[in-house]
Amino acid sequence: MQQRVLLALLLILFLVLIGCTGCDPNQTGTIDLTRDASVLTTPLGWIPQDSYTIDAPPMGSFEIARLDVISLDNSDFSVNFYDAEDNTIEHGIFTFEANSVVYQGYFLDDQTLLITATEETEPVLSLTDRTTGEKMFFSMGGSE
Repeated sequence: MQQRVLLALLLILFLVLIGCTGCDPNQTGTIDLTRDASVLTTPLGWIPQDSYTIDAPPMGSFEIARLDVISLDNSDFSVNFYDAEDNTIEHGIFTFEANSVVYQGYFLDDQTLLITATEETEPVLSLTDRTTGEKMFFSMGGSE
């Protein structure tokens, strides 16, 4: 009797181990695309999900481009923010730090960048102010 119980427990343990071998450690299904250059520099640009302003004008889209020069400050990407009429209202760079990517500009200084997606959703870019914690969210799309 004890052997049957022990055998049943071992069988259950074996089945549990086999079943969890292929488990996804990322239970939320969220993929971090922050350092994916092709997503970051999408030709579609990034459009705000809400009404944000930089200094005074309402923000339109923004574009990210890889710099063609070797940078001494570890900044590989230039960023242009536009208003609704496609006038540049902010220019800055992305700097890659050990654990994060940081936007440095004139009005929007020290914003942490994060791009996430799931298998079912398009990427979403967020900028988080390192001082206040305020967030801005952007969707892929806009001008091509």
